[in-house]
Amino acid sequence: MSPAAQQLLVLLLGAAVLHGIYLSALIFFKNKNIEEGRLLGLALLSVSAYLLNYLLFLSGIIRYYPNCLGVLYPWVFLVGGSVYIFVKKSLLPGYRLKWRHLLHLLPFFWSWYRVQPLLVLPVEKKQAVIDWFLHPDSKYPIEALVEGNMHIFLLIGYAVATRQLSIRTEQAHMADENRRVARWMRRFSEFLLLLLFFDLSVKFLFYTFDIPASTVEYLLAAALALVIHLLGYHAIGHLVNFPKILPEQQANGKYKTSPLTPEQLETLRLALLDLMERERPYLQAELKINHLAAAINIPPHHLSQILNEGMRMGFYDFVNSYRVKAAREKLCDPQCAHYSILAVGLDCGFANKASFNRVFKKMTGLTPSEYAGRHRE
Repeated sequence: MSPAAQQLLVLLLGAAVLHGIYLSALIFFKNKNIEEGRLLGLALLSVSAYLLNYLLFLSGIIRYYPNCLGVLYPWVFLVGGSVYIFVKKSLLPGYRLKWRHLLHLLPFFWSWYRVQPLLVLPVEKKQAVIDWFLHPDSKYPIEALVEGNMHIFLLIGYAVATRQLSIRTEQAHMADENRRVARWMRRFSEFLLLLLFFDLSVKFLFYTFDIPASTVEYLLAAALALVIHLLGYHAIGHLVNFPKILPEQQANGKYKTSPLTPEQLETLRLALLDLMERERPYLQAELKINHLAAAINIPPHHLSQILNEGMRMGFYDFVNSYRVKAAREKLCDPQCAHYSILAVGLDCGFANKASFNRVFKKMTGLTPSEYAGRHRE
């Protein structure tokens, strides 16, 4: 890397570190949602510490402060968990932090354990390690390349989980504003995945072609610094009040006297959807609203409120939508081709063939026989 390019990169990294610290402080102290602000502020501050580590090496300052070797690296392991919980709190109203969430700190403590041998080295040996890192022709062994990028693999896992959560939330909501928020979170996680895979691809590609490892690291650090600058430029007007999923409510005020808060309604709505997917109670023909309410431990009138406000449908339409979906899958499944129409209906929770035909045609526009005839050809 030429001296001019190195000076430019030092300036870019230095500005990104300061910008990141400023943004993290702004989010941490000014966000109207205190917990979300702290989580996102912690994530951005951890990324800034990661960039500061690059800055110390690129500028050569690390030579004068060898005891800083390894101190800043573990903080990047806080990014994934912080962002993931931030997204969950944004997408799931009523979501609260619990003691089990401390498990997200395990990678952070593991990374401190990994750098412990560096921290206890004598100063002379730390200088030797620093010289090895700074040598322009040095090439890391493949083991060091993999171990040194464990934070990338961890972030990929968190980004995948965030994307799946965003997709489920987007599918579960009907209000355009809530779907827009979930869609934004999904696109954010997809952009993060793209960035992480690009990072790994470039590193392994450069390793294959014997390009100096330090050059690769600095170029990717520059890309990360640019992302922070763009984040600050694009989102500075929203950092103190990030959008959140809000409970979907009817405008007629039917449930004005309900003791349930909007956050509780949304939490119960998602619990109901999870129950329907996980335990499939709709397969029971005798299922009643009080049975379903008892399954999520609420009174029937609260379940009615959830269905009316959150689903825009009544109990029977809600349950029958799952039954029709299950029936459509069976009618299209070649392994179920020997089933009679009545057998399919009974298996999917309908009490008799007449109700099966009526509900199925209402929701699909076709009778079960017509639907099977079109999809089994």
